Amino acid sequence: MIRIYTTPKNRPDFIEMQIKTLRKYLMEDFEFIVFNNAVFDSDKTHYNEINRICKEYNLQVIDVEKDSKLLSTLEPLETAIGNTIFNSDGIYLNPNVTCAYSLCWAWDKYISKSDSGICFLSPDVFLSEPIILS
Repeated sequence: MIRIYTTPKNRPDFIEMQIKTLRKYLMEDFEFIVFNNAVFDSDKTHYNEINRICKEYNLQVIDVEKDSKLLSTLEPLETAIGNTIFNSDGIYLNPNVTCAYSLCWAWDKYISKSDSGICFLSPDVFLSEPIILS
């Protein structure tokens, strides 16, 4: 079985499209895991919608968390180019760090510990032909 991961922060509707195309075109057993990186948004609309869709499709959803060890590693890289990861309100500074931080966090906490094949799908990638990934 292969584990497929995604981080659909601003497009919860893509989760439904991804799971439908995976079920139709992926010719092997898989587990689809969603990292909810909308957790830090001040408006919880996307966060709540991601959770609702995952529940509807019986998908595992994991909230991305702030990790002090990871932040101490990554923050100097951002400050070197004049950025931070989170703004003063605790919200991602921009879309680039949203993607980068959530992927680093997910890799460190979950993906690298997987004992099966893995695939990361950008939230806007959908299958259109039958495929076997492993």
